Amino acid sequence: MPPSSLRPLDPLAELRERFAARTQDRLACIHELATAWRAGRGSGQLDELRREAHQLAGSAGTFGFLALAETAAALEAAAEQGNPPSAKIETLLTELTACAKCLVTA
Repeated sequence: MPPSSLRPLDPLAELRERFAARTQDRLACIHELATAWRAGRGSGQLDELRREAHQLAGSAGTFGFLALAETAAALEAAAEQGNPPSAKIETLLTELTACAKCLVTA
């Protein structure tokens, strides 16, 4: 038997690939919400950003992308503060973007 046939099948591989592809869209949405929040267009953007980060954290954790999950959870926690420092949100967005780029290059 060839060695490749001895490897266990990953039943989540296809779902993981789709998740990685969709993450770029979700990340763009999070960036747009952060931009709107910084521009002072209402507090609704911060709450929506929190929800998006929460969903991303949960999904990333489910598929085993732990660094992405932890960073998204940190962004969610920062957004829950109600009026977090803009620099903190920016730092977390930068980290989140770096984690998401790793999904594409993996």
